[in-house]
Amino acid sequence: MRVGLEDNIWFDPKHTRLARNSDLIRRVHSIIEANERRVMKPDELRKLLGMEEGYGKYGRTFGK
Repeated sequence: MRVGLEDNIWFDPKHTRLARNSDLIRRVHSIIEANERRVMKPDELRKLLGMEEGYGKYGRTFGK
């Protein structure tokens, strides 16, 4: 599941509260738990997809 503010800046349907990434992540966790599933850790997903360890290799690194 992808979570991001690019597609939805509002947290609520009436557009009274701006969304934050942390709000969206909490919402996703609630949906996952309601469906009796668990959140997969990043290293589990990389292994499942046959990817190498991350350490910034697949995305932006900070401080460099």
